[in-house]
Amino acid sequence: MSSFWKRWGRFATVAFVAVAIDQGTKLWAASALKGKPDIEVISGFFNLHYTTNPAMMFSIGLTWPPALRTGLFLVLAILVMALIVYWQKKSAPTATRVQTTAFGIVMGGALGNTIDRLYMNEVIDFLDVTNLPLIGRWPTFNVADIWIVVGAVLLIFTTGRKTETAKTKAA
Repeated sequence: MSSFWKRWGRFATVAFVAVAIDQGTKLWAASALKGKPDIEVISGFFNLHYTTNPAMMFSIGLTWPPALRTGLFLVLAILVMALIVYWQKKSAPTATRVQTTAFGIVMGGALGNTIDRLYMNEVIDFLDVTNLPLIGRWPTFNVADIWIVVGAVLLIFTTGRKTETAKTKAA
């Protein structure tokens, strides 16, 4: 199998698995947490708390008319996913396995939240960190949000290291 298909296969598989895990956890949260008291996982720090978010992170767009908000967020999501595919395609010939996996993780997170918006006009959130040092309460989030952040961090760190490695080899 060519390296092209290996990379795109890894990207697609990781994205699919990330979406499946995200959507599975949201289905669980809706059935186990919706309308019920929070589940305290780590006392004073971490709870499972069902909520939905019609806005973007940090409540961006919360006061916008619903049709505008949903339409804009879906267009933005499509643009972000198109950029992910573009970056994956552009970097595929030289991308490491970690980078290809990271692109898939970010894509899976973006797709997971987009699926929620398409079907419900909002996103299910259920992970609730209540007491971060120096920050306090963090907005409730979901597994798709974790995928996006983890994938982005992996891309930032591996891109920098790859550049340094390439400079070392060139010297």
